[in-house]
Amino acid sequence: MPKIFYKEKIISYVISIPIGMLIILCMIGVGFIIADENANQLILLGLLGSLIVLILLFYHLYKLEIIVDESHLHLRLGKGNLGKRFLLSEIEIDSFSEKKITWYYGIGWKYDHKGNIFFNANPGIALCFRLKGNAKKIMIVTNNREKLKNEILQGSSYSRKNQ
Repeated sequence: MPKIFYKEKIISYVISIPIGMLIILCMIGVGFIIADENANQLILLGLLGSLIVLILLFYHLYKLEIIVDESHLHLRLGKGNLGKRFLLSEIEIDSFSEKKITWYYGIGWKYDHKGNIFFNANPGIALCFRLKGNAKKIMIVTNNREKLKNEILQGSSYSRKNQ
């Protein structure tokens, strides 16, 4: 079991509250259509399809988990099915910076038009860094930017010592 230097879970209220409310409304709508014998059953299929899509969105995007262990930086969305991991030894130590990520960038794991990678559960200020041999930035929105940076540096030095 690798030693964990840093672990943070960020709940995305921007996603959780609206999608949760839509899920509840769809379930109420399904209940009304099932109770009404004269209702068009195609509406029921549409609501059930919408309900499935909303539940999948919620399941995959409701939180961002950031873990730094002995050798990797792990970034996982939702229950952990969507994620990315980076070798700490591949992170450019002198490339750390910060950038404000506004609400219109969206939530989740995405690429911008320059090829930079964003990981965020909420808008805010991102910790940015580059990988060795790659000009593209990786941006992670977190409230503990300085602590995350320090733990990445600590984990990176730890992994270099143990190689």
